[in-house]
Amino acid sequence: MATTRRTLAWGRQRLVRIVVLFAFVLALLFLFDIGKTAQIRLDTGEVRFCFFGVPYAHRRGSARDREAVRSLARMAPEIPGGWHTCGDFRTDHTYLSCYRTYQVLAAWAEVDPTLARMGLEEMVAWVTTSRCQYGLPGGIVGMLDMSMRRDPQGHLIVKPDWQEDAKLMAILKAYGYEPAKPTGSGPTSAQ
Repeated sequence: MATTRRTLAWGRQRLVRIVVLFAFVLALLFLFDIGKTAQIRLDTGEVRFCFFGVPYAHRRGSARDREAVRSLARMAPEIPGGWHTCGDFRTDHTYLSCYRTYQVLAAWAEVDPTLARMGLEEMVAWVTTSRCQYGLPGGIVGMLDMSMRRDPQGHLIVKPDWQEDAKLMAILKAYGYEPAKPTGSGPTSAQ
């Protein structure tokens, strides 16, 4: 009987040691960003952080931005929701650029929804084909980002004189898009 108790106690100690060692290894992996990735939801721009594929944190952005991008995604042809990897913590932090790009697209949705939709399609194609490994796409998305500023509250808004930007107009012309001329009434940027 005493031998059985010693065997059980030794077995429990061994199990505890294995569990503690496993927890220690996981903590080291987490600490050194091994196995950590970021994923972006294509139809809203939300970002979630995963540890070996298991989500542990979320970065949602404002409800207004999410709804603006969601309305762009609903335009025909509809962009499906779904999570796609957009960053590996050991090599890059491109998820930050992806997250900001979706904020830019949300601001553009209020100014020119067609142009914002073109940018969203470019972004979705880039995320799904490159897995965000080669920098941001440079076409429409890059030009839209350069036409932004922050308002006094810190929100991203489109510059009022964006249609005077020769580079942006040249890119849009190359894509076969001509924005409507401003009417002179109403805001030209998201407030």
